[in-house]
Amino acid sequence: MRIAVRCFLFCSLLLCLASLASAAVYRWVDADGKKHFSDTPPADSAAQEMVLPYTDPAPVDRTLEAEPSESSEPSSEETSSTSSKPAKAVAPRPSSGVEGANVDIYVTDSNPYCRKAESWFRSRNIPFSAYDIEKDSSAAQRKASLSSSPGVPLVVICGRQVAGYSPMAFEEAMKQCR
Repeated sequence: MRIAVRCFLFCSLLLCLASLASAAVYRWVDADGKKHFSDTPPADSAAQEMVLPYTDPAPVDRTLEAEPSESSEPSSEETSSTSSKPAKAVAPRPSSGVEGANVDIYVTDSNPYCRKAESWFRSRNIPFSAYDIEKDSSAAQRKASLSSSPGVPLVVICGRQVAGYSPMAFEEAMKQCR
């Protein structure tokens, strides 16, 4: 009898937790044109319920994020003093297989997806220029003219914009460069 009660309580608890995990997300635009996201719809305006599919996060290879100790790249102090140069640049390597690919990445130091995007291009020997929009006001203006979204990274591959860290979108854009 005790086992049946425990089993019933356990199953009830799982059902309660499952209902919490399937919460809805609502999106709406206020009178000022600002987009809002919430788990409850606003009382005074119509909101669109969003369906968010589950995506399994890709494993992160931490070895790619480590910078070599002896690098010919300038330090962040050296690059922050010049606002017209990229924050980081990787020299073209002949083994990249993407001749003439023009890749610009608009980043911030604090965003881990920016580091992942840079690591993705580095691991494939694809030359790119990274512009830190927090340290370089002209880079922030260029990014704002390209995209109204405040998010980073913004990757521009041969003129095609990819918002966020998306290896599949990077691959697709690189195919169009060839």
